[in-house]
Amino acid sequence: MSLFRYVRRMLIAPITLLVLTAAGSASAQSSVPPHLAGWWIAVDNVAFPPLWRDGTIVPMEELLIIESDGRFENRMMGFYGVDPGYCAKENLCSDAPLMATGRLALSGSTRATGTGQTFESGNKLLLSEISTAANRIDSPRGDPIIRARSVSATTAWMVEGRADADDGMLLLRRAAGEEPRAFVKIAPEKLRRLRAGIMVSELSALQHWRCYLASATGGDVRSMPLRNDKPMLPAVRDYIAAAHYYLTALTYAGRPTVDDPDPNQRRLAGVALEDLMAGSPAKLPQPRTVQERREVKAVARYLTVVVKGEQPEAAKAMMAREFPGVPLRQDLAEPEILALTTYLRGGADRNRLFCAG
Repeated sequence: MSLFRYVRRMLIAPITLLVLTAAGSASAQSSVPPHLAGWWIAVDNVAFPPLWRDGTIVPMEELLIIESDGRFENRMMGFYGVDPGYCAKENLCSDAPLMATGRLALSGSTRATGTGQTFESGNKLLLSEISTAANRIDSPRGDPIIRARSVSATTAWMVEGRADADDGMLLLRRAAGEEPRAFVKIAPEKLRRLRAGIMVSELSALQHWRCYLASATGGDVRSMPLRNDKPMLPAVRDYIAAAHYYLTALTYAGRPTVDDPDPNQRRLAGVALEDLMAGSPAKLPQPRTVQERREVKAVARYLTVVVKGEQPEAAKAMMAREFPGVPLRQDLAEPEILALTTYLRGGADRNRLFCAG
C-alpha cells in the first residue's frame, strides 16, 4: 500500500488540500489551530533517508516543533550524545540541532472532528519571521543539503492531513503528483524514549531505526512506521522508559563539573550544551559536583553490568566495592529493569523489536 493511500484510509474525516506559502504577515483571520501545536517528526523516505544511505549525512530525523502561538522550530534529531570537548572544538553542541525558527499561521477555517481538526479547502499556512540558525547540523558537506531539503526552506507546500491533541498526520508536497513528505505528531517524551531505545541497543540507526520504530509502535515500516493509535506492548513501554533513564545516566556520567580537580575539565564544565533529547530531570538530575557525578556513574555502571548478565543483588554488591560510600539510586521499577535486560541481551525478543538477527 502506498503512503498516500495509507494516510487517506487512516484519516477520520474527508481531507482537503491547502497550500503552504511564505508571507510577511498573516491576514486578520489567521490563527494557529490548537491541535497543530506540538512535535512533528518526519517519517517519509523522500528527503533524508537517501542521504543516510549514500553517506552524505549521518542518520537524522527532521522535527517540526510548533508552539500554540505559532512560533516554530525546525530541527534535525540525531542519534548521538553531545560532548563538551567536541562542542567547543567543532560547534556541534545539540542532540537535535536547530535549523530555523519562525512563525506559522493558518489563514481560513478548519473542520472539527470528534477529537481534532482537518483542513478546509482554500486554507493557507503562512510562514513569517524565518530566521536560519548558524550552528552546525552534521558536517560542512552535508549541512547545506540538509538546510535545502528542510521544511523551512520551501515557501509553498500543498498539504493534507489531520491533527488532534495526541496524534496527527500531515502530507506535504511542493507540486501535485510528487511523492509527499510525511510528518506524524508525537509526544516529546515518547520520542525521547524511543530514540533512547535504539541508542542503548548499540545497533546501527541506519539499519534498524525505522523498522524498530514500526515494531515498537505497531506501524508499518513500508508505509507509516510510527503509529499513535495502537497501545504499546507493556514490555516495550517499560523498555523505552528504562532505556531513556539508562542513556541519561551514561550521558551524565561523563560530563565535567565545576569542582573537577582537572582544570581542563573545569573549563569544559562551562560549555553550553543542549540536551533536547536526553536527560531525565525528574528521576536523574544532571550532576553539578564530582560527588553527584559519582552517584550517576554508579547508576550507569550498575545497569551496564546487569544488562551484561549479572544478577541485581550481585551487581549491587559490586557497586558497593567500586563506589564506596556512594548510595546506589534505585529509580527504575523491577519490570523496567526486566524489560531493559530482555531487549538488550540477545534473543528472539530483541530480534523482533529491532528487526535484527
